[in-house]
Amino acid sequence: QLGALLSSKCGVDDVKILNEFSKDIGLAYQIQDDVLDVLTPQNVLGKKQNSDIDKNKPTYPLLLGLVESQKSFQELYNRAQEKLRDLSVNADELQALVAQLHTREF
Repeated sequence: QLGALLSSKCGVDDVKILNEFSKDIGLAYQIQDDVLDVLTPQNVLGKKQNSDIDKNKPTYPLLLGLVESQKSFQELYNRAQEKLRDLSVNADELQALVAQLHTREF
């Protein structure tokens, strides 16, 4: 948000859009991380599978179920990308970052 506020190219609406975008992308990343902890083997993830659940951490798959968690992070990533389309400035680099995060495996 600070970067948008300091930029002479971003207007007030852009700041609002980026604020909403950052909330969506942050939550999507966290839910996806929780899902990857359940589904991804240790040799890919770099940590023991289900390590968050083993540590009694409240995770989205534990609270919502795996399928609902997967749907949620997909929807949040899609919503984040849609928000970027509403910006008055070029967001190609952010779109590429969202696409990369969306398909990450660890």
